[in-house]
Amino acid sequence: MEINQIRKVISFAMLGLFISLILMIAVSILAIESTKKSPKEIAAELERQKVQMERLAQGKPLNENLPEVWPPKMNQTYPIFDLIDQKGGAFKMSDFTGKILIIEYIDMSSPISQAQSGAGLIGTYGVGGTVDQFALPIEDVLRTETAGVVTLPNDMVVQIKVIVYGENGGQASRDDAQNWAEHFHFTKADGVIVAVPVKNITGEETNAIIGGYQLVDANNFLRVDSSGLVPKHNLKMTFAPMVKKLIR
Repeated sequence: MEINQIRKVISFAMLGLFISLILMIAVSILAIESTKKSPKEIAAELERQKVQMERLAQGKPLNENLPEVWPPKMNQTYPIFDLIDQKGGAFKMSDFTGKILIIEYIDMSSPISQAQSGAGLIGTYGVGGTVDQFALPIEDVLRTETAGVVTLPNDMVVQIKVIVYGENGGQASRDDAQNWAEHFHFTKADGVIVAVPVKNITGEETNAIIGGYQLVDANNFLRVDSSGLVPKHNLKMTFAPMVKKLIR
């Protein structure tokens, strides 16, 4: 190849590299501009971060929709927040003062939540749902661990199943509560309320209590906490005996 031809090839190659570099710079600038926030948006984000830091310093949940104390604390009054049941009725946990509450927080896609609602017998809710082989409905646990002394339904006990994450993975809706109740045959007449929070309570703080059960006494105090992947109390050794004690 002659020297002039070599020079032409090198020139074309350099030109191509130069054009590619210009294009890359242009794309980068467009990407930066597309994500650039306005001064108003930046100020709002800084204020949001400031509020979160203040709440964190005060020991409050980062999610402002949550009660001041969250998750619920042992031997303290159960936090109050607004709920909607499977029939569209509004209520709070405190409306059931005088009753023993068995509270469960649900993620509809969770194999544990599916199992605790009875999917092992009835079948899973939704396409492709799976069942945790070790999780059981509370009715089965109480009947077995109390040798049949405690059975559900019971006039003194109300089960409240709070759906946190709905069928699509986001904040649960009233339709999710209705569909879950219908699939698993939960009725208020049998003392089982399927509900969703009025406000969005999703997040790490609530995730910690999804799965398992919490036991609230007739005075609205949290007495046993067997919720979450790392429960404070054993379901069989602590939860079931306490239900038996509170009912008698």
